[in-house]
Amino acid sequence: MDQSQNSGECEPTRVMLWSIPRSLSTVVTKCISFIDGMEVWFEPYFICQENLRVRNPDYLPDNPKMASYRQTLADFYSKLDSSTGTLGPRDNLYDEEKFTYLWVKSQLEKSRSKYILVKEMCHAIDGIPLTEYLPDVPFQETFLIRHPKKVFASFKRGGNIELGRNASDIDDTDIIHDLPVYHPDRFYKELYEKWQTVKNTTGRLPVVIEADDLLANPELILRKYFESVGFPWDKTLLSWDPSPEVSTRWHSSYMYMKTASQSVWLKNAVSSSCFLPQDKTKKDTQSEEKLSRDIEICVNASMPYYNEIRQHCI
Repeated sequence: MDQSQNSGECEPTRVMLWSIPRSLSTVVTKCISFIDGMEVWFEPYFICQENLRVRNPDYLPDNPKMASYRQTLADFYSKLDSSTGTLGPRDNLYDEEKFTYLWVKSQLEKSRSKYILVKEMCHAIDGIPLTEYLPDVPFQETFLIRHPKKVFASFKRGGNIELGRNASDIDDTDIIHDLPVYHPDRFYKELYEKWQTVKNTTGRLPVVIEADDLLANPELILRKYFESVGFPWDKTLLSWDPSPEVSTRWHSSYMYMKTASQSVWLKNAVSSSCFLPQDKTKKDTQSEEKLSRDIEICVNASMPYYNEIRQHCI
């Protein structure tokens, strides 16, 4: 990935990809990373939010679930090698303390790379007047969604592991209450409100990808997406080096990317080499089995928003 600065007079092609968790957003980001001249920012606003919540002892100080979550993360980080390890020089990876909303805004405004992608999560918006902190330079804001049943089933499996629990304990994990830093029942509402804001502000329908459409036909969906946002399309981008090394060249938190290859949320994505087709012989167990109560609440809260946005996917 060449991150050389844009030497011409043309404005950079700037794109934001707002996504729902467990929707292949990191795989999409890795794919896009291999465009020559691409600069990637990986979840900078989410890291700001983490600083205000997880790393802020004044956030939910009397909530035992929050205290337990903080301790679980502290135990995870304490097991990591304190050296630079496989990351080598920090390059574009910064200390977490740097990540304030105003700092991220200023960094995005002054970047002059030919192509810029900011990959962000919908819950980075939660409780924050984010419009005050978005860069005052033109970005095309795009969206990535996936069916809520698949999103929340995967989110529950990941959350159960992040909490240090065994697979057999998954029925005891409640994604709404056991992960108090997130509010999964609001994920789609937050994304929908952002989608509506972009639609109303620009007078155009934003570009939206559905993750399962992408898996079913990656060449068609990626080509449409690239053409829509102004990224150069090449069929060679349908597969890439499985090494996670490219992710260490993204602009992000040093610790966030240092742990990516071990993180339940990121390790498969940063080691991906293509968009794996869905196994057609596999049944969608979530559609056939009774949903757990927490997933059911999240799915019911999400479906109206998903269904409306779904109508406008490329």
